[in-house]
Formats: sequence, C-alpha cells, structure tokens
Amino acid sequence: MGLLAKKACMGVAKLGPTPTVLAELRSWSFAGDAEEIDVSTMGSCVSTTIGGRVTERLEFTCYLADPEDAAQIMALAGAAPLDFELFPFGETIGQLKITGQLNVLNRTESGDIGGAVELAFAGTTPAAAVRGVAP
Repeated sequence: MGLLAKKACMGVAKLGPTPTVLAELRSWSFAGDAEEIDVSTMGSCVSTTIGGRVTERLEFTCYLADPEDAAQIMALAGAAPLDFELFPFGETIGQLKITGQLNVLNRTESGDIGGAVELAFAGTTPAAAVRGVAP
C-alpha cells in the first residue's frame, strides 16, 4: 500500500548531532509504505484490511565543499541514527523543512578534482519524519 512519495532537488541539508554540518542538498526522495493487516471475521466471505505500521524510506544526496565537514559526516554515518534537517527549497521563511533521524542502510561517497565530496545516504526513519516550515 503506497503512502507517500516526494522528490525535489536544491536546498540545504543539516546533519549530525543538533544538526550543525551544512551541506548543499542535491537531491532527496521519500517513500512510505504501511503494513496491510487482515482483520476479516473468520468464516466471512468479505476480506477486511486496515493499514498498520508505516515504514518511511529516505534517500538524499548532499554536496560538501569542506573536506572536514565530509569527514565528520562519514564518521557519523552508520554508527547511530543520523539526525537530519532538510530544507529542499532553502531556509527561506515558510518553505518546507523536514526533520528526523535516519538509520543509514547505504552510504555512497565520491569526490571531485576540486576536493569537494558528494555523499548519498539511504535508509529508514525509526519514527515518522516531521514536515513543517522553515522559521
């Protein structure tokens, strides 16, 4: 049962404890699924189901121009849930802000000749991500 899917690019990512490391948000994608629970009455010819626990998956790619920031994020990833704040359209007042934690299941890192680092993360959120607006 598909629940939600959102995609966008551009913006800001803040990562780490009390999300402080700034990165350029290159792309992001959310998808969520709910379990389907059968609550049919035994002997009934009608099947009845309800939605159960929701699992959200998040993927995002960020660009870090500062190698020290990249090293800090690489050290954090995979150890504990990674705290994040995503501002897909920048930190402009009233624009979308998504916050939460990510259990990192996959991480890809690549560099370019100028020393910048691109990091891609994929994983599940242990609790639903909070969608709000930038203050």
